[in-house]
Amino acid sequence: MLNIKESKKKKGRESLPIDSILKLLVYAKIKHLESAKYIANMAKYHEIYRFVSDDIRPSKRSVQIYRREYDCYFEVLVQMTLKKRLQI
Repeated sequence: MLNIKESKKKKGRESLPIDSILKLLVYAKIKHLESAKYIANMAKYHEIYRFVSDDIRPSKRSVQIYRREYDCYFEVLVQMTLKKRLQI
C-alpha cells in the first residue's frame, strides 16, 4: 500500500518486519504512548500489543531506530487511520 523500501543488512540478525513495527507504532500513538521504552515493554508483556504487532518484541533501541528511519510512513499511516476512524 505504501511501497516501503526496506534496507537489507548483510550482517547481523534479521531486521524486524516494517509492517509489524509500523502497526505497533500507530497503535501506540492512538493510545497516546510516546516513550520508546514504554512501547517496547508493552509489546513484550501485553497481549493486545503483541497481537497488533504480530508478536514481535522490539527493543527500545529498535523502536527509536524504526521511528527515525520510517517517520514519513508512520505519519501517513496515522493520518490514514484517523481519517478512517472519522468515517466510521
